[in-house]
Amino acid sequence: MGYVPGEDTIYKDCHKLPPGQYAVLDNGRLDIFSYWSLEDEIDPAVFSDEKEAKKKLKSLLFSSVEYCMISDVPLGVFLSGGVDSSTVAAIARNVTGTPVQTFSIGFNEEKYNETAFASQVAKHIGSNHHEFTVTEQDALQLVDSLTSIYDEPYADTSAIPTLMVSQLARKHVTVALSGDGGDELFMGYGFYYWAKKLDNPFLKAFRRPIAKGLFMLGNSRMKRGSKLFDYPGTERKKSHIFSQEQYLFTEKEISEMLVEPAGITLDETLENPKRELSIMEAQSFFDIKNYLPEELLVKTDRASMHHSLEVRVPFLDHRLIEFAINLDESLKVRGKVTKYLLREVLYDLVPKKILDRPKWGFAVPMNLWMKNELNYLLDKFLSEQIIREVNLVRYEYVKELLRLFKAGNDYLYNRIWALVLLHKWYKEKMP
Repeated sequence: MGYVPGEDTIYKDCHKLPPGQYAVLDNGRLDIFSYWSLEDEIDPAVFSDEKEAKKKLKSLLFSSVEYCMISDVPLGVFLSGGVDSSTVAAIARNVTGTPVQTFSIGFNEEKYNETAFASQVAKHIGSNHHEFTVTEQDALQLVDSLTSIYDEPYADTSAIPTLMVSQLARKHVTVALSGDGGDELFMGYGFYYWAKKLDNPFLKAFRRPIAKGLFMLGNSRMKRGSKLFDYPGTERKKSHIFSQEQYLFTEKEISEMLVEPAGITLDETLENPKRELSIMEAQSFFDIKNYLPEELLVKTDRASMHHSLEVRVPFLDHRLIEFAINLDESLKVRGKVTKYLLREVLYDLVPKKILDRPKWGFAVPMNLWMKNELNYLLDKFLSEQIIREVNLVRYEYVKELLRLFKAGNDYLYNRIWALVLLHKWYKEKMP
């Protein structure tokens, strides 16, 4: 998963309080209670009136952003130029009636640089826009501090630019709004496309031969795609789709790699939903319960608080979540258009031509960096001496993984990054 999921932590006898719950300690007894759960808010029927849905969504978004902007200190908005952050920034500008501060991060590598899109949005809404370019040298300086900032092994490479944009924002404001949550609520990820595709009866029947055939083609992209078809079973399909879209290990690869077997404790089921969920709904609800609170929000919260910056998330107003999870799927994905209804609201505020482009996400050129300035991490933390000393994974497996990566299989970069951070954490935190 790239993080430690569920109530578990990397530390023995130390557990996380689950999202939507609170604990009461009384006379040595600890009781945990739920104050909000996704399952409780699922309605028996979905809402499908597009005109009314758009009106309601717009009202909720404006209300949530307005609440989040209540502050007696300077406030700004993270702006990547994508649908979610552009929505928050445009509404913030509309709510205040005055220019807001917006902040973007870019890269020297053109393929990964979205600052031009953020600048277009910023120019249209008239914000006071600030940009910062992250280089390999910046990443080099931050890598050593990742273990201390995140406490546990945490493999999301976008933690680096998130730390940088937080540092940039803190020079100007004390509070910032982010667009986290929009993809999960309105189906903006490739996860949902794959969930539907893998549910095709023909593909289910022949998924093993398809996986083998794609891998045999030799193309790096095809090899990566082959892994999506090779899921362990229906009960693990959601986490498998997530792991492969994130370029992480499959369960099969983990079992081959580990010195000793480890149990998987992640629960992928929803308890008694009030309606039958579509395949795409089930995948998005899995993300709302897992990926969003335990990976994305952790990334932003720890990166921002490291720089004494408070980040607020308008998309996670409970009213907005309760509305979104009961929207008809056709109002989220229409043909090849993701986040359909959210886009329709945004197009009333920002011209469609500025935002009409493929989704890229907060991607980092880590595959390139690890072959250059960050290559030393592979030598330092994935050496035979370290691997055998820590004794969590088999050195022979890691050695072959590194060989394949260096031979041009770039899709393996995140697996290697996860192993680097695991062993880095172990060497720095274990007594």
